[in-house]
Amino acid sequence: MKLIHIMVLAAFLTITAHANAASEQEVMKADANGDGKVTFEEYKAAYEAEMLERFKRKDINQDGVIDLEEKVIAKEKKKEEAKAKKQEARETLREKYREERKKRRRHLYKSQ
Repeated sequence: MKLIHIMVLAAFLTITAHANAASEQEVMKADANGDGKVTFEEYKAAYEAEMLERFKRKDINQDGVIDLEEKVIAKEKKKEEAKAKKQEARETLREKYREERKKRRRHLYKSQ
């Protein structure tokens, strides 16, 4: 039982270490002048475009303000996009299986 706990702890620490390393690398991408340090201005500049894009997606009527109605609409739109993406993935997988079945049928009939 102790061995299982130790293994789980080791796995958790490994995953956490990898996540932290990835996070540190992401932050260091903002180091514009390459001095190995990230100032607030460098960090702000690196992520400002991303934050602005997220804001624009939620500001449906482009008035510079996000109200509750826009937030709800943006959330629904995001859900619909995720649903459509999931459906597309299903269709792609179905098509792949159809093609594999066709290949198996051809192979089966050739061998007879």
